[in-house]
Amino acid sequence: MLYELKSVSLPKYGIIEIENFSEKYYDYFINNIDNSVDYSIITFKTKKNYTQNDIIKEDFLYCSIPVPIFSENFVECLKNDLLDEIDFINCKVECCGKIFRYYIGKIKKVKNLLIKESLKQGISIVKYDKEINEDDFIIARDTTREYIYLANNRFKKLINEKNINIKLKEI
Repeated sequence: MLYELKSVSLPKYGIIEIENFSEKYYDYFINNIDNSVDYSIITFKTKKNYTQNDIIKEDFLYCSIPVPIFSENFVECLKNDLLDEIDFINCKVECCGKIFRYYIGKIKKVKNLLIKESLKQGISIVKYDKEINEDDFIIARDTTREYIYLANNRFKKLINEKNINIKLKEI
């Protein structure tokens, strides 16, 4: 079973936006192109209608670029379990003038998570591959649609065991 990560109480899109966005960030985090940028200085800002209490209780935040943003709690509890899956890079999240320490999750594994299915009259749709072998990853990015990342049942088990505050949407 594959899952999309979701914040527990915050809506999906536009939670936080990266300041001073650069294509180098997208290349590094999404396309796995190494470059010489200091990623530890990245700051994200929340939208104006979110409060510090909203941010404090979340172990996962959506970002304007498709990278997972994880809390200190998430990293402290799961960094050893996810050593081969995610590189955690320090970042800051600013909300209502206060800075919170979070981590950008650079997903290391890339898999064919999606399949293209042809319908009548030349129309095709993209679906998640239900036949995917989940033994060699816990969380991965899709090969062709790099902006999509999904976790599996082992990820679900880890966050449940450690009481991590992330919702998972079954795909």
